[in-house]
Amino acid sequence: MADTNVNQPAGGVPAADSSFGKFLTALGNVGFTKYITTTFMRVMFIVGVVFIGFSSLYAILNGFLGFSASWITFEIDGEVFSAASEPTFAAGLVNMIVVLVGALLQICMWRVMLEVAHAVVRTAESWARIQQRASSGAVTL
Repeated sequence: MADTNVNQPAGGVPAADSSFGKFLTALGNVGFTKYITTTFMRVMFIVGVVFIGFSSLYAILNGFLGFSASWITFEIDGEVFSAASEPTFAAGLVNMIVVLVGALLQICMWRVMLEVAHAVVRTAESWARIQQRASSGAVTL
């Protein structure tokens, strides 16, 4: 027996009342009366963590394999100097620890920034509800 989802027709297209449909409706709302931030927050967090992970992986590989700016050379009194140096295991290990701690801090700061944005949007939503109740006479300000 096939597993069916009541929110999705057999054709695979999301139903109009699905969360994706609500997201698209809110996205097209030019009056900014509906907010997409709460729905979009999960996607932004995942994209940020993936980006931080890939950049950290590159930095760790850079520490062990020695990808560097070897094309940067300069000459002083006839002697040529280069920015490249031979990678060592100890330098790669220290780099890996520094990069992992930095990545953890970046993920924490990304989360805090997203939570602040979420709090601002929730405050705006709550304030809009309070104003709506005040205009209907249910609440006095």
